[in-house]
Amino acid sequence: MNKFFIVFLLLVLFSVLACTQQVVCNKPYMLVGTDCCLDLNDNSICDSDEESNSVVEQTNKTVSRPEQAGELLSKLSIQCRNEIDLLYETHNSSMHKLLTTCDGGVDFCFGQVDELSNQLDAEGDKLLELCNSVNDELLDRAQYTDVDLEDLYEELSNELSTKAQEGRVRLEDLYEKLSSTSSKTTVKVTNVIDGDTIVIDTGESVRLIGINSPEVGEECYEEAKEELEDLILGKEVTLESDIQDKDKYGRLLRYIYADVSGEEDMFINFGMIFLGFAYEYEYGSNKEYSFLFKEAELTASSENRGCLWEDYDNSVPICSSNHYNCADFSTQADAQVVMEFCGSDDIHYLDGDDDGIACESLP
Repeated sequence: MNKFFIVFLLLVLFSVLACTQQVVCNKPYMLVGTDCCLDLNDNSICDSDEESNSVVEQTNKTVSRPEQAGELLSKLSIQCRNEIDLLYETHNSSMHKLLTTCDGGVDFCFGQVDELSNQLDAEGDKLLELCNSVNDELLDRAQYTDVDLEDLYEELSNELSTKAQEGRVRLEDLYEKLSSTSSKTTVKVTNVIDGDTIVIDTGESVRLIGINSPEVGEECYEEAKEELEDLILGKEVTLESDIQDKDKYGRLLRYIYADVSGEEDMFINFGMIFLGFAYEYEYGSNKEYSFLFKEAELTASSENRGCLWEDYDNSVPICSSNHYNCADFSTQADAQVVMEFCGSDDIHYLDGDDDGIACESLP
């Protein structure tokens, strides 16, 4: 009885093993039945040298190479999205801190913001290019059966993480540079070249933004130079930068403030125009105080101030640059006279709709 019971158990165990295992044939062999591997040229016998050396449990799920490559590609894509999100988080944090600590004018601060945003665009483009590159490399190398896909994935994932981190560091480094760059510095004036250019104790030349004074040999050159010397030569002054840092000659472009005759932080650029020793002059992209300078020149010319305006006939409109707007006139007729006197190019932009009629909103 026991002997038959043992035989029965062995038959059951054999049946279970037969159902859960299957021979897998290696190329170029093909499976015939459940346990015979034959080559393509002879499917009549099952030679010993054609037997497969691979056995796969049916209970374990077999993942094909294309499926594995697809899963790894999906993981890389998710990592790319996460790295891009981290890059934007770094930018937004830096931007917020920059805006809350910037000590310059509106144009200066927004110039810094633009620089940080441009760096974000550059790093974002690099990261997207890298994401496309690692995805393509995974797909290309997955075609070769001697390439371990898991090892390849780890290699590409690490490369992506490293390069993304480098991009975030560059963004943070730029923020540190911008945040430590104050729009204002204190220096000493060692020489005055003319009414709009000085030399400071660092040896650098500084061109006053927004003004233009007579050059050597021109009328009022000496007077303008002497006026600027009286105001700031030998003194410590504060320099304020705008968007454009230097001109084509390498001179620093700055607004200047100094204590003059008991007045703290006198705006020297404005003062030279207001006192009648310099003209208003827009210089490049630095236009933070352009409107203020235009008003200063109107006042100086109307009151015959300084060397530039002492013999000026106030009845003659200014046509050398944009000096007026519609608020400067009482009637539309007065504005029309000035526009026509200065010519058809409408240098003061009094004819907004180009219909030949100036300041149509005036009575």
